Amino acid sequence: YVQFTDIGGSGVSVMAGQFQVSDPLFKRELRLEYEDYQVYRVNVGRSPFDLTYDRGLMASYSPWTDGDLVGGVVNGRGLNESSATGQLDRDARKNGFLRYSHDLGPARVGGYVYYGSETVEGVDNEAWIFGPDATVPLGSVAELNVQYLRREDDNPFFVDPVGAGDDASTAVDAAMGELIWWPHGAGGDLHFTGLFNWVDSDRPVISLGLGEQDGEPGYLERYTSAALGVSWAARRNVRLVGEAAWDFELEQARFTTGIVTAF
Repeated sequence: YVQFTDIGGSGVSVMAGQFQVSDPLFKRELRLEYEDYQVYRVNVGRSPFDLTYDRGLMASYSPWTDGDLVGGVVNGRGLNESSATGQLDRDARKNGFLRYSHDLGPARVGGYVYYGSETVEGVDNEAWIFGPDATVPLGSVAELNVQYLRREDDNPFFVDPVGAGDDASTAVDAAMGELIWWPHGAGGDLHFTGLFNWVDSDRPVISLGLGEQDGEPGYLERYTSAALGVSWAARRNVRLVGEAAWDFELEQARFTTGIVTAF
């Protein structure tokens, strides 16, 4: 992507290209955990979009002190390959999102809304994603991040609801809570983390790309996990990590260790 900062002295910055739709919230690529922020990875039915990578435009502006406004327009196709004609979108419709956040004392609170519309073989689906988020410092040694999002689709499987006998609409609730403790300071070399994920629907319609697509019915009804980890920065670009996670639905544990680096 390319970014244009403070265009014409207006205070408006614009990003064009490929980015994560959740970047104005909590940045997945910068998280310390191996366990993901599943709240942003929720796919529903055959609908192709979530709040991870997409292509489009995003603009940010601070209308007043302690307040930040971010809005964007994206294809709503994720990172799917281009068509035979070189197009990266399959219809003329675009998806849009808006987020406002504000400092309230030491804490920061925000609200997010996303609207998506798409057509597959002449059948439409409209989706709304909305919810609050907050970052709360815990003294000078820790920080709590929380996010809740509700997603409502009216026909994510792109079927004709007339005569189907079932309501084609779906609703998915998702939330996460992240605790980061830095005994040597926020910019120190040692961090301990805790991450809790919860995703829930009234029937199997959720896809998180965790292997559920390989079995029947190919979708999840809910996902709940917790992870505890430690991260030590041996160098500025070399980080050693270790994490233990538990999947409450499968009743399975996962242990992860390794090195994260960049050049």
